[in-house]
Amino acid sequence: MREPRERLMDVLEECLHDLHRQAVAIVDEHWAQVLKHERGAKSWEDKSRLQLASHRKGNHIQLKWIGIRWFGVGSNRKSVKVSIKRTGRDLSYSKAALNQWARDWEIDIVMETEAKLTSIRRQAAHYVKAITSARFANAIATKSDMPVEDEEPGDD
Repeated sequence: MREPRERLMDVLEECLHDLHRQAVAIVDEHWAQVLKHERGAKSWEDKSRLQLASHRKGNHIQLKWIGIRWFGVGSNRKSVKVSIKRTGRDLSYSKAALNQWARDWEIDIVMETEAKLTSIRRQAAHYVKAITSARFANAIATKSDMPVEDEEPGDD
């Protein structure tokens, strides 16, 4: 049987994995709605200037909005990606920041998606803190010279 500390890490990492799966589903749903509208767009000016990126590396889940600026004319058009700043500690993007990039038809879709992603960012931040705390506790326990006992204190 595995040690409780190892099982704890496995459970926390599985929780992060589940959150990432939820985030990917939300991002896919967002893109489906945007692409559905853009199919009827007659020019590039009617298309979204926002991109939504989801990325996971290790225990870090990144869910971010990126603004797109277009330069040039016709077939010589080039795009430049612009980072959009999140608000401070609440791990979300403000409506004002996203509204600078969103088209009129998409702001409701964007804000609905952002509300879901904010929840995922917050949960992920807590899981990452728990993983970090568990690692530190494990390091202390493995360096400690104190024997680990199976009995509870006061079982004499």
